[in-house]
Amino acid sequence: MNKHFLTLTLFLLGGILTVQAQSKQDSLFLQQLPVYNTKLVEGKTYYIAPDEQQSSPEFGKSLLYNEKDAPTFSQYQHLTNSVPFAEFGNKPILFKKVTMGNVKVGTENKACYILTFICDKKTYLAYEFSENLLCVYYKLIDADYLNQLNKQLVGKTLYTKSANWVKYNEKELNSNLKLESVHEGTCKYCPVTVTRVVNDYDEKYIVFFKQNNQGDEYAFGNVVFNTDYNRFLNFTQYFTYTNPKDKYPNISQERWEQIMAQKVRKGFTPDEVKIAYGKPDEVYSEDDNETWVFYNLNKKDYAITFKDGVVDKVETKTSTYY
Repeated sequence: MNKHFLTLTLFLLGGILTVQAQSKQDSLFLQQLPVYNTKLVEGKTYYIAPDEQQSSPEFGKSLLYNEKDAPTFSQYQHLTNSVPFAEFGNKPILFKKVTMGNVKVGTENKACYILTFICDKKTYLAYEFSENLLCVYYKLIDADYLNQLNKQLVGKTLYTKSANWVKYNEKELNSNLKLESVHEGTCKYCPVTVTRVVNDYDEKYIVFFKQNNQGDEYAFGNVVFNTDYNRFLNFTQYFTYTNPKDKYPNISQERWEQIMAQKVRKGFTPDEVKIAYGKPDEVYSEDDNETWVFYNLNKKDYAITFKDGVVDKVETKTSTYY
């Protein structure tokens, strides 16, 4: 009895230490990132947000205009002679300074802030009527922050914590359609190699990766690295540095591969189902059997019925929840 108790204690302790090590490594990565700035800073470098380039094809223009040009505005105070996005591409833009000035909007002279930027040794200006400058900043990405993300992640092997992978269509102009869901060949807890990180919009990023560092490039969109930004999923809910299987040494390799592929089979225990699918959306009992229902899991609904403590039946149908 004491021997079994000691074995169980050591097993639980090993699991706790593994989880703590994993949590420590993931949180250490986030702590090493620079602070995400919420305002423009003179002397810092930025990129124009790709979402702005992709989602405004009808305008196709940035918020910046050539220094040699006099700005012209619509009746809604929108700049009409700004430089096209294509002139900047992925080039870094230095924010040099901000000064007070006046611009003519229609027949009125309006006080505003004039922002000076440098790109490829050319000077560009932008205007802002609000002193917080957030309108302009919202269209820009902190280059130092993005470069640091790439430096710390590209080439690293991580493990996916979700099978909801996407493909990125760079030619799609509609930003809502750039990320296309993938339903074949994905897996949960897979080792993957990060290939690049790009901005999605605002403080959210797209992390690209490949399996075995070869083949097609997949991604997770809407990834947040700011730990204070709690309204959206953050990095640690998509990836972990540590192999999740280390927490479950009692699960056979064959069963683990089924879990990774999110293919629950007869004989699975309730814990194994939770590892594969997460917590059920509904639970109901009939006679001595219990059924767990999962909605819209990879665009399918699942009903998992347990008998004598293990899975007895798996039913699925195409989800109507997307």
